[in-house]
Amino acid sequence: MRHLLILVALLLALPTHAMNKCVGANGRITYQQDPCPGTVVRGVPKPPPAEAPAAQPARPVIAEGNTACDRVRQKIAGIYQGFPALSSQQIVEAERMIARTKQEYSDCKW
Repeated sequence: MRHLLILVALLLALPTHAMNKCVGANGRITYQQDPCPGTVVRGVPKPPPAEAPAAQPARPVIAEGNTACDRVRQKIAGIYQGFPALSSQQIVEAERMIARTKQEYSDCKW
């Protein structure tokens, strides 16, 4: 029994090789390590090429006295002044728009 276990362990330790079953033109079957003649070897598919990231829209140059920042500040101030005439749902939507605008123009001083 001990000899059988050693034999099994040795057989399991032997390197394994890929075997290809090839059928010849005359129907004869052969086994070989190399791919069969006339077959296409398929490898691991290559991932599609990465697309370039979408170009970010040009952001305004932010500096003291920047007219883009000034216009946005004035627009937001006008929205805040109109709050008393808005419903609660309209106020919530306006606050969301203001938050998105401030995030978009994060370089401006608020």
